[in-house]
Amino acid sequence: MPLLDVQDLTIEYGTARGAVTALDEVSLQVEAGEFLGIVGESGCGKSTLLFGVAQLLSPPAAVTGGSVRFDGRELVGASVRDLNALRWSRISVVMQSAMNALSPVKTVGSQYRDVLRAHRYDGDWPSRSREVLELVGVDPVHLSSYPHQLSGGMRQRAMIAMALLFTPDLILMDEPTSALDVVAQRSLMVQIKELQRELGFAVVFVTHDMSLVSHFSDRLVVMYGGQIAETGPTRAVFDTPRHPYSAGLLDAFPSIRGSRVRLTGIPGAPPDLASPPPGCRFAPRCPSSSDICAEGRPPLYRIDPVQVRCVLHAPKEVSA
Repeated sequence: MPLLDVQDLTIEYGTARGAVTALDEVSLQVEAGEFLGIVGESGCGKSTLLFGVAQLLSPPAAVTGGSVRFDGRELVGASVRDLNALRWSRISVVMQSAMNALSPVKTVGSQYRDVLRAHRYDGDWPSRSREVLELVGVDPVHLSSYPHQLSGGMRQRAMIAMALLFTPDLILMDEPTSALDVVAQRSLMVQIKELQRELGFAVVFVTHDMSLVSHFSDRLVVMYGGQIAETGPTRAVFDTPRHPYSAGLLDAFPSIRGSRVRLTGIPGAPPDLASPPPGCRFAPRCPSSSDICAEGRPPLYRIDPVQVRCVLHAPKEVSA
């Protein structure tokens, strides 16, 4: 049984134009100790998926279908009491912007104390707070610091330390490196990977940075228009991208090795999820599209070791 099992999760946002399906029947699994990367353009549903897993959505967002099972326990429809018992103790979330996620009027130490008290921690909270800060390479003296007194990298490390207070089984990270320079990004990611190996927790890591997931994730999910476009082992997706969108993403960032090549990018814009195109949602931007792409929503086809949502990989009919 996987640690996290998401099946056909559908999330809608209520708007003046009607319900917008931001996440459309997404399924994925995460094993204990695994590092899963999720990539895609802005608005493709990455953060919505993360918040849906943690059941942190608030109106006008709502889960309208599917299930989220953590260690065999259903989270969709669970009581607030049951969810609060799981959060931080077994499931932690590292928010996208630590400066906004941390309270600006409280010291780092007092925010750690609030989390520990909320979950009735019966140990020595100052010692535990110092311990987790040291784990992420921050001097415990900063427990008495306010968030604005820390650099961007230190704030992100402080958020990760907070997520580790109870040594959870699963940590959900929503673009934790987006505000950092490339040196700080790599330093932080190396530290996250080392902590994962040492403590054994699983990670779901949402990012725009393809180079980061190529080095640190075990498996990759490529999302487009609220759906999974391609998923599989990270190296398999990078070495041989099957979906035209995955190939476009890889062609949109430079390689530090090999000869210089012109970056092509992806023409056009992501679909309007209030009125998505019929059939394949990537078809209007796809260089390989044909009339069949508009005939119906393609399923995820298994092309070992990956799954890809593209009719180019539909099984060929065998004639009699």
